[in-house]
Amino acid sequence: MLAAVYEQLHWARARHGQLLDELALSQIELHYFDAKRVTELRATAIALNQGHPVVARLLGQARLDLVDLSFVVAALYTLMNDLAEEITDDHEREFVDQLAESLALTLRQEPRELTE
Repeated sequence: MLAAVYEQLHWARARHGQLLDELALSQIELHYFDAKRVTELRATAIALNQGHPVVARLLGQARLDLVDLSFVVAALYTLMNDLAEEITDDHEREFVDQLAESLALTLRQEPRELTE
């Protein structure tokens, strides 16, 4: 799952690579913490909450659900925006637009069955 998260963050790394390294935002780790949050900043990395239902669901999947993955990646970028003044709300909107477009194109190629 972490490899897929890193892949989805390629846009952020391309745009903010050095900044992310300086602020310890380029490393992502798995931890357990307050289940209401998906992400938090730790001393050396951003942590994904293994106890959050979406993250836990992704960790249990052999083939990752792209919608769940997109929510986790969007939460990571929101945290980056909150922590780094150089990452603006406009950057976040652009990132989410790119993420949504990529998701839509992928789902168009590989339709996903919706269950109730």
